Amino acid sequence: MQKKILIITYYYFPLNAVVSYRAHSMFKYLISEGYNVTIVTRHWTEKYNGWEDAMKFDEREIEYTKRENGEIIRLPYVLSKKKINNRFFSKLYVFYKFLVGDLQFEIDTYKSFYPFLKQYLANNYFDFIIVTAPPNNIIKLGSKLAKEFNVKLIVDFRDFFNDIVFNKNYKFNFNLSVLYYLSIFHMRKWIKNASFFISVSEPYTKKVSTILKHKGYTITNGYDDELFKSITITPNKLFIIRYIGSCHDLQDFSIILKALIEFTKLKNNVLIELIGLQNEKVIKQFKSFISDNQLSVITERIDREKVISITANSDVLFFPCPKDYIGIYGTKIFEYIASGSFVLVSPGDDGVVSELINETQGGIIANDAKEAFEVLCSQYEKWLIGSNKQISNSEILNYSRANTIKNLANILKNYHEA
Repeated sequence: MQKKILIITYYYFPLNAVVSYRAHSMFKYLISEGYNVTIVTRHWTEKYNGWEDAMKFDEREIEYTKRENGEIIRLPYVLSKKKINNRFFSKLYVFYKFLVGDLQFEIDTYKSFYPFLKQYLANNYFDFIIVTAPPNNIIKLGSKLAKEFNVKLIVDFRDFFNDIVFNKNYKFNFNLSVLYYLSIFHMRKWIKNASFFISVSEPYTKKVSTILKHKGYTITNGYDDELFKSITITPNKLFIIRYIGSCHDLQDFSIILKALIEFTKLKNNVLIELIGLQNEKVIKQFKSFISDNQLSVITERIDREKVISITANSDVLFFPCPKDYIGIYGTKIFEYIASGSFVLVSPGDDGVVSELINETQGGIIANDAKEAFEVLCSQYEKWLIGSNKQISNSEILNYSRANTIKNLANILKNYHEA
């Protein structure tokens, strides 16, 4: 008999943001693995320019979209909001909300989704519920529904407290410490009835497992191999070096920038492109040292298929790892390697990204500006004779979204009758 999975996610298409892809890959590839899958999310538009867009209300009525062996249900999202202008009482209100378990209440999936899901599960049987967090109140929602309807629960952590617990040098201030430990108290309680949790890297999984005292498995993010199948590669008239996508606040651009400054002094037929990078501080640094005729900055979001084409038609893609963080892949590194363009990781992380580059042979790690400069010169010489495209080995196939979700499907099989 076909097993049924209910995925509950706040973020989903048509929202044009990286957070939409993990839930969609589960929906798409768990169906391919033989499951019947239903996604419940909220209504979205494509526009996404940051946190304000993530909290916007949408009053459209419930929409059901049938797929073969699946369904997508989009709900209205409207909540009453309490506005407190006094700073002291505002802090007190936040403390109270966390104390009673209303975590990340500014995006409240529990209150918004529960009335519909309670009625829906009363009339529809599922073998598994997967909730994908954050927001962390979605774990409370999943836990309550799993108990009420006797369904196996899996919790997916896309990130965990904005990754700050993975920063080796981060220290909580008093207020954040209080909110953090209140969050952990409630999340430990909610996750008790979960069969297991999944997370995005091995260090992530180990850390979350230790914090929440629960069993976890690693299901990395990855790339969609179908997007790369129809790409046409056209030799560039200029040597194009690109950074594509948003950036983490603690990504260290200083090393690669020093190398690029020296490289652009030496070579004229070079273009550096920053695409989708909505970080004014980093953009200002590049504009201060790279001439206008060698620098292009595109801040608006670009269609997904076009981004993939641009990625594959780059001569060098550079990726600075976040400083002092452990276990952070991000999502773009997988597409970088899969594209066949040369990947320059500078600096490396002495962790999962460096290991991925070495495992797949998708590029080179340069931990100082001199080394990064030499790599750029080497790739430039290869570009001149048309031999600069990087062919990663077959290990990158392990990180296609089809294969990462196959790993999840294999784990689920162990829990079918448990």
